[in-house]
This record gives sequence, C-alpha cells and structure tokens, in this order.
Amino acid sequence: MTKYLLLAIDLFVSRQFVKFIITGGILYLFSVSFLWFTIEYLQISPVLSLFFLQIVIFFVSFFLSKKVIFRKPSVLEGELDNPDNNSRNETLEQGKLYLLMFVFFRFLDWAINSVFIEHVGIPYYTSLIFTILMILPLKFYLYKNKVFR
Repeated sequence: MTKYLLLAIDLFVSRQFVKFIITGGILYLFSVSFLWFTIEYLQISPVLSLFFLQIVIFFVSFFLSKKVIFRKPSVLEGELDNPDNNSRNETLEQGKLYLLMFVFFRFLDWAINSVFIEHVGIPYYTSLIFTILMILPLKFYLYKNKVFR
C-alpha cells in the first residue's frame, strides 16, 4: 500500500506533471479565446467553431506534449540521444496513439459530465471541475507511459 502511495506522490510532484498542468491551463485559455474570437468576431457558428477548435487543439496539444512535456533528453542534457527519437515513424505512431487517446478522453469527459449533470444533479460548472480532477491523473499516466514512452 505504501509503495503505491509513494508512486502516486512521485507522479504528482514530477516536473512533467507540473508542465502537464501548466500546458493544460494555457490550452484552456487558448480554447476560450479561440471560441470567443471565432464566434464573436468571425461570426462562425458555435458548433462549427468548436469543431475547428478540436482540430487545432489536437495538433497544438500533441506538439506541446511531444516537444515540451514528454520530450526525451538530448545529448546536451547528459544522455545519449537515440537516433530514432525524432523519426517520422515514431511521430506518426505517437500521433495515432495520441489521436485515439484524445477521442477516448473527449468521450470520457462527456460521459462523466453527462452522469454528473443529468443523473446526480451537480451543476455543470462544478461537474467540469470534478471531471477534470478525475481524468487528469489517468490522462497524464497514459500519455507518459503509452504514447510518449
């Protein structure tokens, strides 16, 4: 039991997790700004704006995850650089896995919020916070250990 508790604590105090949280916050602010701009100034319908946002967010979040959050150490950081680190095939494989996870987490987010809002009666703004707190550790763990390992 103690072993798992220490593992959880180590996970949440890691630099990668802090970068993950900060990047998520920045992406959230970008998303709100993007939607506001496209709906209010470009007069694009909210549904279409949200569709475009999902495409943009996928590519931006993948790039930030690969190059900032889960970046592999370079030669300058004292570790040998693996020649396959930046290979096109690796990026395509990571992109496929990231897309699957992206869709999975969007669905999971929707499903949990639906249950909280419709069946439990939690207000949507509170539900959003609970859902983020529930999904965040799983999202970080899977991205770190399955997509960008």
